[in-house]
Amino acid sequence: MQLDRILQYKILTELTECFPNFSSQEFFDQLVAQHSLDHVLGNLIYLDGHGLIRLKIDQGFNYKEVLWTLTEPTVLAFDFLANDGGLSAILNTGTVKTDNDAST
Repeated sequence: MQLDRILQYKILTELTECFPNFSSQEFFDQLVAQHSLDHVLGNLIYLDGHGLIRLKIDQGFNYKEVLWTLTEPTVLAFDFLANDGGLSAILNTGTVKTDNDAST
């Protein structure tokens, strides 16, 4: 599988722009027609693995079916696209205290 940053950006943009609603099946079908199911699926699994989307897959014995219309972005996707760290950067900050008495 080859990582496709342009495809990943399209996916994240679509999901975040549709939120809180879900994306259409037509959008997914267009991606598959432009690329291939394996290529799209690989990049979706990659985004899911990084916590940017919640991917829904129905996995049978010999198949994997993406339940695209149930796939949704996470808060990390919004922060990633905004490129400002978002609330994740604010909430994950720590405070460092120094002990003035330790230097004497």
